[in-house]
Amino acid sequence: TYGITENSFRLLDRHSGLAKRLEEVSLSGAVLNLRTVTADGASTERSITRRRPHQRQNFLTTRDALIGVLAAGLSEPIAENRVVLLSGWRLESLSRTPELVATITHDATGEVRMVRPWLLVGADGVRSKVREALSGWAAEDQTHPNPFEMVERKSPSGDLRFKALTMKSGFPILRADGGLTSLTSGDLTSSKEKDLTTATADSAFSYSFKGTNCKSDLDSSWAGDGVSLSLYPSRPSSDFRTSLIVRRADHPIWK
Repeated sequence: TYGITENSFRLLDRHSGLAKRLEEVSLSGAVLNLRTVTADGASTERSITRRRPHQRQNFLTTRDALIGVLAAGLSEPIAENRVVLLSGWRLESLSRTPELVATITHDATGEVRMVRPWLLVGADGVRSKVREALSGWAAEDQTHPNPFEMVERKSPSGDLRFKALTMKSGFPILRADGGLTSLTSGDLTSSKEKDLTTATADSAFSYSFKGTNCKSDLDSSWAGDGVSLSLYPSRPSSDFRTSLIVRRADHPIWK
């Protein structure tokens, strides 16, 4: 789930119609309705205001929806003669002769092209071909220190593992039977019966499922054996939403 906030609107405002299209495939993020379910079956509900005074409403959307909106913007008359969108191509190398030339290869066909980009953005990961080329050019130019040379530092997440869980938007919730037909606020644990029944998650709500050793609704601590899952809301038309498990490599959940 992506959050579209004030900084993002600065880009959208430059392209007529993108903000409206984004609103159509997103949920309002101004107020976060959160349901917390603890290990004993109890459920609480609260609202968190995430919008500051005089700030425009922010949105929550999926990665695929955001890419679709941006791709649609490239088909507008203002952009269609200025931007060429190539999908399925991989950057192989960069050269300067002296103008910038990029060699790209199509993953499916193996076709090779040489293009002359106007703007180059190095967002191609830790093994970036862009950074590698810039570092080499800085060395050729005897630039010291080399601003593009890799620096290794110990990462606080170096001993962590993660797994992305894909869940149906209206995923089932196993709960204690309190005589309710859906998951609502309040304690769902019946003092008379402990028969487990299934409720369905509300797509308009965020959920936090807390393990016995987790401290808070949004606990991000990597210590202890507790595990919590947090999920943002989704549009009713969405088929799924995702959650991340991030814990140390020796955590019991990986066994």
